[in-house]
Amino acid sequence: MDADGVIPELLEQSGAEVLHISPSHHYPTGTVTPITRRQALMRWLTAQPGRYLIEDDYDSEFRFSGLPIPTIQSMDRSGRVIYMNTFSRTISPSLRISYMILPRTLLPQWQAAMGFYSCTVPSFEQMTLTRFLAEGYFEKHLSRMKKHYRAVRAQLFSVLHTPQAVRQCAVHDTDAGLHLVLELKNAPEPEALRALLRQSGLPDALLSDFFLDAPSPQAQKSIVLGYADAEPAQLEAALTALFTRLEAREAPV
Repeated sequence: MDADGVIPELLEQSGAEVLHISPSHHYPTGTVTPITRRQALMRWLTAQPGRYLIEDDYDSEFRFSGLPIPTIQSMDRSGRVIYMNTFSRTISPSLRISYMILPRTLLPQWQAAMGFYSCTVPSFEQMTLTRFLAEGYFEKHLSRMKKHYRAVRAQLFSVLHTPQAVRQCAVHDTDAGLHLVLELKNAPEPEALRALLRQSGLPDALLSDFFLDAPSPQAQKSIVLGYADAEPAQLEAALTALFTRLEAREAPV
């Protein structure tokens, strides 16, 4: 991956036939795949028969600036993009309802392989969600949630733009999703950094935790900061505590 997402040339070299991506907001890097890269991935998809692309549109509803980017599924004319999304982020994780849009050519295989499967989500909840969508309540709810998260982001960035924060970290944010990545400029070794995060009241999630291979030095000093369920005042206090502890480590004895 690079700053625009999956690199088509490396994907071609890998020999992969199925690609699973979250182009609207990749976790954990936060990368948003631009339209030009999505078009390049479509060219990879159609270059050989038997290739499929799974578009997991997780977090796509929370875009805070700019125009929406068309889904890859909406660009597909080959019938080889499988689209997936969930209501866990937009409504509630406990709802446990997601959905998938299969190309028509895959429906017979799906029915043959999964026709026996009984859905574990109660019919009552499915019917309630159907009405919630059909009667326009979901759009109103989503509008309220985006307004709420804009306010949380504004308070979060008021801390991240202070002189103390600017001295200590660089913010990697794409105005989308419900998390961002903070790259610390003078971070200690990973285990010492985890201890500082816990002492400051922050989760000890490092970007390097998500690497299959050896993580980059940048990933080892970057933290993944989610704010979906954060109390803004507590998050502000925790970040200030972290930056203060980092500055104390740098101070001459």
